Amino acid sequence: MAKSHNLKEFEQNQIQKSVAKSQNLKRELDRMRGRYRELEGSYRELCQVMGYRNAIEVTDLEPSIIEPHKRRGDGEACAISLMSDVHPFESVIPAQVNDLNEYNPDICKASCLRYFQGVLQWLKIHRAGQNVHKLAFVLLGDIIGNMIHLDQVESNAGTPQEELLFALDILIGGINFLLDNADLKELRVVGIHGNHDRGTEKKQAQNMAKHAHTWVLYNLIKRYYEDYRPDKRVVVEIADGEFHYIDIFGQICRLHHGDLIRYQGGIGGLTVPANNRINGWNTARKADFDFFGHHHTTHWDKANRFIANGTIMGFSPISLRYKVKYEPPQQTFILMDKQRGLTSVNAIYVR
Repeated sequence: MAKSHNLKEFEQNQIQKSVAKSQNLKRELDRMRGRYRELEGSYRELCQVMGYRNAIEVTDLEPSIIEPHKRRGDGEACAISLMSDVHPFESVIPAQVNDLNEYNPDICKASCLRYFQGVLQWLKIHRAGQNVHKLAFVLLGDIIGNMIHLDQVESNAGTPQEELLFALDILIGGINFLLDNADLKELRVVGIHGNHDRGTEKKQAQNMAKHAHTWVLYNLIKRYYEDYRPDKRVVVEIADGEFHYIDIFGQICRLHHGDLIRYQGGIGGLTVPANNRINGWNTARKADFDFFGHHHTTHWDKANRFIANGTIMGFSPISLRYKVKYEPPQQTFILMDKQRGLTSVNAIYVR
């Protein structure tokens, strides 16, 4: 009986030893398999590196040669430079706009000088790849600020008549600068009235253009280049209504001040009200592009094909009131390619 018990105990011990040995062998096998996979991965990486090395050592490399771009002789584009919302005699006091801006006639004059320098700079940049010898200089309204509000009567630097002559000196000087330095074959000046430059107490539907002080300003510019400094390169067009259309290489551009687009800081931005208005206007006369100012903000909407121009005056108390997003004072330079249409929209920072 004792021998039988001892035999069973011996057998159980042997079984336990065999199980333990089998488990140890399995663990060792798993470890060796893991190590094998590591070595196999290292071997593959080494083969790959050696392959690259061998390829570099034995292969004669022939890198692709990239030739510099040569401007095509038949390519042509027209530049469009927008100017709007200058308000020369208005003042912006830093403390009233969170110290984001300051404006007065001296700053206005310096900013306009920088604007015309910027136009010349962008012309030179784009000529590296295109023939650009035509410029449409588009004045989109509010070239003077006038005194239609009580605060302007209180704070403006002078009367509307003085402001008009101030603006005339700047514009004539700027146009002469471009004629003398920009190598232009054609300079088309287009004058659009605004809502601030009006000579009536309220806006009116009829004869608004001819009641604007800037209508006189644009006619003075026209007579200057017809009589005082005749230059066949200069063509002056003056809007008689809300809209003025120009055709550039078959692209119809509708020009207007932008005050017919009602926008007071809505969530959708300018896109929604501008698109609604443009769709309505297009039922009467279709345009490929709309260019306008008034809203003191820059916006290029590729889908709906409109460009809102910024302001030379820059951020002001009115901007705060209408929840206009802050942006540096700037204007817009556009390139219209003869073959491809509108290809470039660039900012001219005036300060």
